[in-house]
Parts: sequence; C-alpha cells; structure tokens
Amino acid sequence: MSLLQGEYQGETISGRYEGFGTYNVTVNNQQCSYTGNFENGQFHGAGTLYVNGGKFEGRWEFGKMVEGIFIFEDGLKYKKWDEQMWDYCSTEDPRFHREISEGKSSLCLFHFIIFTLYFTLYS
Repeated sequence: MSLLQGEYQGETISGRYEGFGTYNVTVNNQQCSYTGNFENGQFHGAGTLYVNGGKFEGRWEFGKMVEGIFIFEDGLKYKKWDEQMWDYCSTEDPRFHREISEGKSSLCLFHFIIFTLYFTLYS
C-alpha cells in the first residue's frame, strides 16, 4: 500500500495539517482537490472534495464525509431515489438540467410534443 503524495497549502500545527487549507493530489491520473478544514492531518469540518465530474460538499469527521451532497459539474445536485425526483426531463418540462439552468429551449421539447401527438392520435 502506498501513501498518496500530494501538495498542501494552508495552516499547520507541529507539521500536521490543521485549520483551513487545500490539498491537491493525483489518483489514477485524475486530479483531486480538497478545500476546507483539517484536524490532525485529516479532513474535518466543512469542506469540498473536487473530483472528475463534480464535487462533494459537506461536513467531514476524521477523514470521512458524514453529511453532504454530490454536485455534478453542470450544477445538478444528486438526489436519492426515495427523495423528490429531479425537476428536469419530466413530462412537464423535458429539457435537460443544463438547458433549464441556461434558459435554453430544446429539440427534446419538440420531439416530446411530436411523440405525444403521435401517441394520442394512433393509440
């Protein structure tokens, strides 16, 4: 087992990460970064872990996330199946999240209307 070799910028006490800082590391050729609070060299308190595809925002205790959420690169927040469903690609608004957040219309809406008309007329 090898230790991760990364770069840290921030507060330290007796050579250990302590207080607020940023830790950057490459894992399997993917750049990862944590910005937030540290205690005794571990993620602890409020912080954000940036990974390929998005980020984990939340509260950490001794290196483990205990509360938080994953947010995709386009700003879409992850939701569990038992929670309210995402409000995109629905029958009310079939646009994708990015199209909604950028205020764009979509060909998807046109296709949805055509499909609905076809299904209504021929079923």
